[in-house]
Formats: sequence, structure tokens, C-alpha cells
Amino acid sequence: MIKEQGEADRIKEEINEFLHLEICSTETVLHLLRYYRTIMFYKRKVNLISEIGEEDFVRYHVMDSLSPLKWGLIGENDRLCDVGSGGGLPAIPLKIVLRGPRVVMVESRGKKAKALIEIIKDIGLKDVAVRNQRAEEMVIEKEEAKFDVVTVRAVGSVEKMLKFAGNILRVNGRLIAFKTETDDVDVNYLVRRGFYLIANYDYDIKGLRKRRRLHVMGRKG
Repeated sequence: MIKEQGEADRIKEEINEFLHLEICSTETVLHLLRYYRTIMFYKRKVNLISEIGEEDFVRYHVMDSLSPLKWGLIGENDRLCDVGSGGGLPAIPLKIVLRGPRVVMVESRGKKAKALIEIIKDIGLKDVAVRNQRAEEMVIEKEEAKFDVVTVRAVGSVEKMLKFAGNILRVNGRLIAFKTETDDVDVNYLVRRGFYLIANYDYDIKGLRKRRRLHVMGRKG
């Protein structure tokens, strides 16, 4: 236990330094490591994520998932929809660290969706739901019921995302696409789809050759 606590303290410092925020506690990191062990357990049954060690998981997946917090793009009171969640990235790390957001994870593949439900139970997350359906099939009619933030990580092109985001994202809500620095967005296409570019944010993660990029887009009224 002492060894695990010491490791958690080291990871806490690394995450906080990356985010330039004192947001992670040792307890939070222990929760993140519990998530890592749980996702690795379910990986034996369902291909949720590639085989990866604890340290690389924290850097390549957890820190990347938390990157929107560097720029205050997701808040405690936001309603968050994560599309194509797979093993729960970025939604689960964001929920563990922020605690407050109400989260819906959308996963079209049944086995992965079932595994996500079990993972949520095993690591004790509240106010998190899983929908086993295609994002294109999601339609929320009432504006007040739509999400404040929609996240998409490692799933398709930005153009593809815009085809469903308008159905579930509130006016001036934030669509956050996790990409690499070589990816770009056609601003004219955004406008034609009823969106606008808020900003692009680039950042480095130790061990990755390519810089990462967040495309942050808003929905016009």
C-alpha cells in the first residue's frame, strides 16, 4: 500500500504539472489506477484498448483525456456526452477528476457498451450512463435537454462528427475533437454545417512523437 501511495503521489504531480492545475489529489490518482486495472481486466473479454502498461496508460490516455482542463473547456456543472467511448476515454478520467459533470457515453458496439456498464459499477461512478446506439441515431428535440459538451476521441473525421453533433449539442455548446497537430478543420465546412471554430489547442505528451491538438467548435443558434 505504501508503494502504491508513493506511485500515486508521483503520478499526481505529473498530471498537475501537465495541466498547470492543482486538480488531482492522491486519492483521485488511486481512483484512476483502479480504473486502469479494471479496464485491463475487461480487456481479456472485450478489446476495449490495446495492451498497455500503467505508466503509458496514464500518459497516453489519462493525460490526453484530461487535456481540455488545461484551457477550462469542461466544468463541474456541464452535461457531457462522449461519443464512441470504447473503454471510456476521455469520459471516465474526466468524471473521476472533475466529479461533478453528468456524463453519457455513447458506444455503438454492444459488447463494449456492456463492458462500460460493468466498469462504471466496479469503480463506483455516479451520474454516468451508457447508451448502446449509433451517434447518428441520437436526436434531442428540446434545446434545454441538449449537452453542454460533446467529446470525440480517436473516432472518424471532424466532418463526420458534425453530422450528429448538431442533434445533441446545445447552442454555443462545445464540440471537442481530440486529434494530432497535423489534422486541420475546414472552417467553411463548419459554417455550412451550422458551427464555428472556437479555437485549436496544441500540446505535447511525453513519449508521443506527434503533438496533440484539440479542435474546439461551437454550434450556432
